[in-house]
Amino acid sequence: MIPFSGFRGTTLVDYPGKVAAILFVSGCNLRCPYCHNGRLFQVDENSLISAHFLMDKLRERKSFIDGVVFTGGEPSLYDELADFISEVKSDIGLSVKLDSNGLNPEFLKKVAGDIDYFAIDIKTTPHLYATILGGEIDEKTVGENLMKTKLFLESQTDKTIEYRTTLYPPVISLDGLEEMAHLVPRNARWYLQKFVAETAWSETAKKTLGYSNKQIQDMAEQLKKVSEKSEIFFRV
Repeated sequence: MIPFSGFRGTTLVDYPGKVAAILFVSGCNLRCPYCHNGRLFQVDENSLISAHFLMDKLRERKSFIDGVVFTGGEPSLYDELADFISEVKSDIGLSVKLDSNGLNPEFLKKVAGDIDYFAIDIKTTPHLYATILGGEIDEKTVGENLMKTKLFLESQTDKTIEYRTTLYPPVISLDGLEEMAHLVPRNARWYLQKFVAETAWSETAKKTLGYSNKQIQDMAEQLKKVSEKSEIFFRV
C-alpha cells in the first residue's frame, strides 16, 4: 500500500504556472534537520488515505485543476506509486510533477514517461549526506546515485527540470555549492532556497542562524561565474 498521508485539493505555488492538487507520501530515507515536513518521516498507519479515495478526488477536480504534485516524505521509496502516477496521467489527463531527493534514479527512469516536471532536492555535497542521514548511506553511493540522476535527467529534454538546495549553514557553503554544481543537469534551473528556522523539525535547526538574503544572492552570482550555469536563482 502506498502510504498517502495528506491531500490538498488546490495549490497555486507547488506546481509553477499551474493550478494543482498535491498528494503527500509518508516515509523518507533522509532526516534533514531543516525539513518542514518532519511529520512525514515515519509512516503512521492510522492516518493513511486510500489510493482509491484520492483517485476519486482527482477525477472530481479535473475540470478546474491542471496538474497534480507528488511529494513527501520521499515518493521514490515506493515502486507501486508508478502505477498510480500512470493512471493519473492516462485516465485523468493531468500534468504531473514529482518532488524527489534524486537518490533513486531507477525509480525516476520508471516513472519518467508520465512525469512532466521533475523537482530534485540536492541537499549538500555527497560526503556530508551522512550528517543528514545519521550514517545510513555512504558517500560513494550518494555520489553515484546523484550522478546517475543527473545524467538521466539531462536526456529528458522534453521535461521541466528543477533542482533546489536549502541553504542550511551546517551543511552548505559557497565551496560546497561549487562542488555540487557538477551534479546538477545542464537543462535544470537551480534554486537556492532560504533556510527557515521556524518551520524546521529539529530543535538544533530551530536555533540555527540562516544566511541573509544578500549572502544568498551573492552566492548565486558567484556560483554562476564559477560553474558556468546561468539558470541559478534565489528563492525565499
